[in-house]
Amino acid sequence: MSRFSERLISVLLVLFLLTYAGYQAYRYLYTPYKTETVFDYTVSQSVEAQGIVLRSETLIEQTATGVEHYLFEDGQRVTVGQTVAEFYTSASGGENKYRIREIEAELSALREAQDTTGNIYTNTDSINREIRDQLAKVAQMSSTGRYNNLNEVRPALVEFINKKQIATGRETDFSARIGRLEQELAALNTVSRGEVSATATAPTSGYFCKTVDGYETVLGTGVVGSYTLEEYRKLVKETPTAVASNAAGKVITNQNWYYACIVPKYQVEWLWQGQGVHLNFEMADGSRDVPAVITEIITEKDDEDAALVLQCNQINGDLVALRQVDATIEVDERWGLRVNAGSIHFQGEQRGVYVLVDGTTVEFRKVDPVYETQAFVLSRIDEADAQRVQMYDLVITKGKDLYDEKVVG
Repeated sequence: MSRFSERLISVLLVLFLLTYAGYQAYRYLYTPYKTETVFDYTVSQSVEAQGIVLRSETLIEQTATGVEHYLFEDGQRVTVGQTVAEFYTSASGGENKYRIREIEAELSALREAQDTTGNIYTNTDSINREIRDQLAKVAQMSSTGRYNNLNEVRPALVEFINKKQIATGRETDFSARIGRLEQELAALNTVSRGEVSATATAPTSGYFCKTVDGYETVLGTGVVGSYTLEEYRKLVKETPTAVASNAAGKVITNQNWYYACIVPKYQVEWLWQGQGVHLNFEMADGSRDVPAVITEIITEKDDEDAALVLQCNQINGDLVALRQVDATIEVDERWGLRVNAGSIHFQGEQRGVYVLVDGTTVEFRKVDPVYETQAFVLSRIDEADAQRVQMYDLVITKGKDLYDEKVVG
């Protein structure tokens, strides 16, 4: 055999061995299936909006002059014909009225402590717990700088401190203090009645608000459901009329109110009518979170904006004076098992994924979407349902000829 033949045979033998080794490595390393581990995932989306508050409002008209003193706080419930404000001939009249309300609150707390000394004070632990609860509320107000509810916390705190004084024997009788306060109250009431020059009464029942902004006569909830996108856009930029000079406040006649706003059109694609969201209003002393429901989504073909109208029913002193205000619309968080949208298959009408079990068997697991995009689906978590996709499942993202109970290894 020639040397050339020997060399050719050697080369062919080496190529054969290399090819064989490569094939065996390919068989060992290659898998026709690729998988992805399932984990839980939380989605939270928000939209920045410019808007205006719409309410059913009735002005409280009063032509009297003098020092005005309100008998109700913003957001408090009033009934038709109830006196909501008094006008005094001097500033001292308002100061006297404020002191009267302080005395009445203290008397109520002292009488409560006095009347229940025989049966409530055997257990000071419950009193201490109540005191701590009230002090925690005060601490919370201090940390946020919002003292709107201080007038509600103070009487309760005083009441429980009085009860503890009796329970611990530091006080046995509040009769003397009650007597002095009753005398002061009687004298102040006599003086105060003589200084009242006029009163303002609620023209209808509802929620009181001392702030009048000029929008009351041009805005209302009647526009909801009838305005176009352009009309809502003008409404958001509405200039108020002159504030009525004879207005002593207003009454909000319906607990339901609306926030109409303009947002970029592309941001409403994942919102729907009836969806529950949260409105986060930015105010001078902090933000306010208000639950809301989307009642209208208005878009037009050639317009880059959209109008959203959201219904709210929360009423308090912070919210009744809101009008033109920016807000963040926060969609409720969605939590579930994240599955790649490209891994979704159908068995009949049932959506699901194929998972690799024990590295050898393909199984079909149901997907129950709670949120979905073009990229992924969040499936509801139910650990008790073995036919549903579960945490840490190996979802097959690449593979051919997949079917339930197929053996692959």
